[in-house]
Amino acid sequence: MRVGLSAWSMQLHPDWDATQEPLRLQLSAAEDGGELELSCSLKEHGKVSLIELRECIAQLNRTLEPEQRVEYGPFSGLRVAGSDEPLSVCWWFLASGPLLLRGFYNGWQRVSTTECEQIEAMLATLRRETEVL
Repeated sequence: MRVGLSAWSMQLHPDWDATQEPLRLQLSAAEDGGELELSCSLKEHGKVSLIELRECIAQLNRTLEPEQRVEYGPFSGLRVAGSDEPLSVCWWFLASGPLLLRGFYNGWQRVSTTECEQIEAMLATLRRETEVL
């Protein structure tokens, strides 16, 4: 099943459930697992830049692991992770032209590696819905 908002979509992993609202998508892993929240916005003029993605990370105002460059289909951007014992947290800031996609994950450290692999697999199926952009 594909899930998403009007400007983007992705394939849902079978171990995750989705709740969709107008401006965000909330995903929950099965059986007391983690949660992933995805939201997006459109830049009025021009494309979202790497500098703007780094500004999003700076606004988190917390100590994190070094950023990682990531690419998922037509989206590219940055991933940063951290820890709030006993939870793991991770943020994705992804751009595709004027579209900015923000993701936030939090889950138990004991399952976070598996869940983050599942999230990465879902993000790998991202696509823009061109009729919106």
